[in-house]
Amino acid sequence: MNIRLTFVQQTQFMKKEYSISGMGCSGCVARVKNMLMTIPGIDTVEVKLDAPQAVLTMKKMVSLEFLQMSLHRMGHYTIRNYKKQESLN
Repeated sequence: MNIRLTFVQQTQFMKKEYSISGMGCSGCVARVKNMLMTIPGIDTVEVKLDAPQAVLTMKKMVSLEFLQMSLHRMGHYTIRNYKKQESLN
């Protein structure tokens, strides 16, 4: 009698939003996205220009300081924790 056991390791991902300043064109968006994708632990990256932000899906938390250092090497980009604007109405 053969018994086969299969273990599935679940990986939990976290999604975090950041504001990015310094992007002025689609080339900047591509450059920022490609750079962020090279950082170990980051699984997916969405970068938007119209509301300059990035949404990162990570396997492990990457510090804001490390993200800023990485982006600063490429140009004058600044990354901050995303804060939603509250309506004044």
